[in-house]
Amino acid sequence: MKSTLIIFSFFLFTNLSAQTQNTDKFYKKPLVDVLKEIQTRFKVQIKYSEPQVKDKWVNYADWRFRADADETLANVLTPLDMKVNKEKPGVYKLKEYEYYRWEVQDGW
Repeated sequence: MKSTLIIFSFFLFTNLSAQTQNTDKFYKKPLVDVLKEIQTRFKVQIKYSEPQVKDKWVNYADWRFRADADETLANVLTPLDMKVNKEKPGVYKLKEYEYYRWEVQDGW
């Protein structure tokens, strides 16, 4: 009886440790969902096309949000080599990052 209880306890704790959180999925969210959340939270409009956001994921998305929309957008889009242009107050347009527009002094 005692050995059965020990074996049962071993399997119980082994199973629990196998279900703990890990960073294998990097707490990923689809870019389109993150952009919708930014629009809702900061009451802004972000213009983008479906191909721009298709199959793009944001790692650790919930940790990239900051107090204002500009900083949040920079945190979310920089790892994806994307940016937004501010068209007017509260309206942004999503674009690919334009490396060719850098000045030589800004380069590495």
